[in-house]
Amino acid sequence: MGIYGGPFVGSSSIAELVKRAQKGSEEAISDLISLFQFDLYRFCVYLTKTPHEAEDLTQDVFLKVLKNIKKVKKPEMFKSWLFQSAKNLFLDRLKATQVRQKVSREKVEQAMGITEASNPERVLELQKTLEKLAPEDRLLILLVDQQGYSYGEVADLFGLSESAVTSRIYRVRQHIRNDFEKKERN
Repeated sequence: MGIYGGPFVGSSSIAELVKRAQKGSEEAISDLISLFQFDLYRFCVYLTKTPHEAEDLTQDVFLKVLKNIKKVKKPEMFKSWLFQSAKNLFLDRLKATQVRQKVSREKVEQAMGITEASNPERVLELQKTLEKLAPEDRLLILLVDQQGYSYGEVADLFGLSESAVTSRIYRVRQHIRNDFEKKERN
């Protein structure tokens, strides 16, 4: 049994569904939606931080992906393409509205391992530092440090090499450390 309650669906079965969907099979499209809707919705919640926005984003991603399904050149990579589309659509929305996402205090504390006993001023400084990061950098840090994604999974989502993700995570963490050290000296 797979995690969705039905038989396990491997990448070859997914590829077959995608190929059938590309030929117009409504059943295959329905199966793809059923197969990925929970994981995609959960990912969208991580991105948007609200269930309502996540529902909207999930629906928009499926509409966009299904409209462009004939463009999928590697059907076995459908899941990566789906999640890449979600990330891109989310970032496009951020850029269009120029709204910087607020990171809740709890998520900041979890992402950086700060305990309740930590200095509240330090927590606020960390939150301010994270809010100043570029949306993609903040997303990288949250996916790896708070959500537990591997560098390889993040690389697939962002369309980067694993070494590029490692370098960006390192640079973002260095930036955060340097910002803290500067503030502690002052």
